[in-house]
Order: sequence, then structure tokens, then C-alpha cells
Amino acid sequence: MEIPEEIRKKALSVVQNLLPDTSKELYDREYQLFKQWMRSRFGGWSSDKVATGYVEDSLEQKIKIARKILIDSSVSVSSCDVVENGPSTGSASVFEFHKCVVHFHNK
Repeated sequence: MEIPEEIRKKALSVVQNLLPDTSKELYDREYQLFKQWMRSRFGGWSSDKVATGYVEDSLEQKIKIARKILIDSSVSVSSCDVVENGPSTGSASVFEFHKCVVHFHNK
């Protein structure tokens, strides 16, 4: 569906006049500073896939650490089954990881 030119021009003028020019400049400057901070703080995540990958890696690291703790403390690893073939961020893996922590804590 095509938007008539008259409506398009009117909408554009309304949007452009929402903030005075000085406020637009201030907003743009602050927004650029915010984007720089985000890039430096979070590596410039540009999509949910990147963030999801980071969370998956983090969860996998936590599972590895939990396994090392269980092995080092002579607790049976078989009593703490972590789902490796399941989705890392799915509820099954998180639940199983939680069971590991609870099992270790109760020993």
C-alpha cells in the first residue's frame, strides 16, 4: 500500500519539528556517546543472536566450572546430569544446572 505524497510530507514535517534544533543536537550528541559506551561495554552487540551466543557461552562456562567443582569434591558426577545435547539456553539445561548446584550444596 502506497502512502500519498501529501500525507508523507505532512508526517515528515511533524516528526522533524518534534524537538527544537538545539535539543536535536543535544539528543544526537548524547545518543552518540551512549552508542560509544555500548560498543565499549558490550562489544557493540548489534543483534539478539550475538547476545544469545554470549549467554550460551556463559552458561556453558558455568556448567564446566560446576563439573570441575563436583569432580574436585569427590561428588559423583553421575548424580548431576547436565544436558549437553539440549539447547544451552533452554529450560532443560538451566534446570539441570540448577540441580547440580543444589545437589552440590546439599552434600
